[in-house]
Amino acid sequence: DGLPANDFTVSSLVYDNMGRCVAGTTNGLVSFYPSNVQFITNTPRARLTAFYINDALDTANVNPDEIENIKLSAKQNTFSLDFSPVSFFHTADCSFEYKLDGYDDNWIKSGVTKYTRYSKIPPGKYLFMLRVLDNQGNPGPNDKVLEISIAKSFWQTNFFKAGLFVVLLIAGWLFLKWYSNEKMKKQKAELEKLKAIEKERTRIATDMHDDLGAGLSRIKFLSETIGIKKQRQQSFDEDIAKIREYSHEMIDKMGEIVWALNEKNDTLSDLLSYTRAYAVEYLSQNGISCTVDAPEHFPTTFLSGEFRRDIYLTVKEALHNIVKHAQASGVTIRININSTLRIEIQDNGIGFDRTKIRSFSNGLSNMESRVMEINGKFEILNGRGTVIKIEVPLPL
Repeated sequence: DGLPANDFTVSSLVYDNMGRCVAGTTNGLVSFYPSNVQFITNTPRARLTAFYINDALDTANVNPDEIENIKLSAKQNTFSLDFSPVSFFHTADCSFEYKLDGYDDNWIKSGVTKYTRYSKIPPGKYLFMLRVLDNQGNPGPNDKVLEISIAKSFWQTNFFKAGLFVVLLIAGWLFLKWYSNEKMKKQKAELEKLKAIEKERTRIATDMHDDLGAGLSRIKFLSETIGIKKQRQQSFDEDIAKIREYSHEMIDKMGEIVWALNEKNDTLSDLLSYTRAYAVEYLSQNGISCTVDAPEHFPTTFLSGEFRRDIYLTVKEALHNIVKHAQASGVTIRININSTLRIEIQDNGIGFDRTKIRSFSNGLSNMESRVMEINGKFEILNGRGTVIKIEVPLPL
């Protein structure tokens, strides 16, 4: 009952009344029940027939069933597979199960569908396992296994992460350094501001002591002298005139101190307007004509009180020397403004001889030192009279 295990050739088939089939073969008569033949199966095997990368057929591997591993880039993380069974009996009744180990938790039943697709799979190493279920639903022992490696994007690599970490550390260090420097700059600026205020206070105290104190002392002395002369019935008209002169000087110096202290005057426009008005008035009082060649409008560039005071006192000292020593009848003042402030004072007097400066005279040295303190240049030239040139860089 049954087919022989060895090869044979069937010559005729006869069915009896019990449904048994009797066959005549080259090896003799054999009998079997046809209803039992459908359960006779071979061991099915899975076979890969095609591999697709990003929905395009992978032509690099002609026979995907023969490869054991495949490497994909980070951009090739979508792939598909076609497969089929290898069996000599009941091929149409075979079904499939597959699993992407490392991605799928369980086996996925494909049924008779011979295709699967995976999309946007993360980087890593996976095993695609495929097996065939025979017509009885039993999985075959011959699984098809394909190792699939998907590379990481550059920003997912350890090298990139390490580099990014280093960059963040450097950026954090640079930020802390910048923050520390900015904090130190602010502290330094505040300290310099306090020093400037203290310096200004000291200067004001010195000016008031030297100028106003000296003027008050002279007025006090002249007042006492007038009292003595009055008792002796002597003339004191000259002393009264000196008191009047000293009083005017003290009023002017007090006005200069108040002007230098007023923050509203911390502009180039205020400095040049105040200096020009003083020059014209002072020279006219001493019988000297004054011509000012300057722009119609001065810019409102911010200047420190120290800058204004140094420029003003330098011009004032130059005009005082002209009145006292130059024997001039006219003065021309030229003012040019660009990135620097240029003031040129020219008189038509007898000229300047540096060798005849008195040993204890500080006027010239004071002018030079004031201009140098604000990073400027001071120059005296002899020509037709005397030319004094002052050039100072303006703050940005």
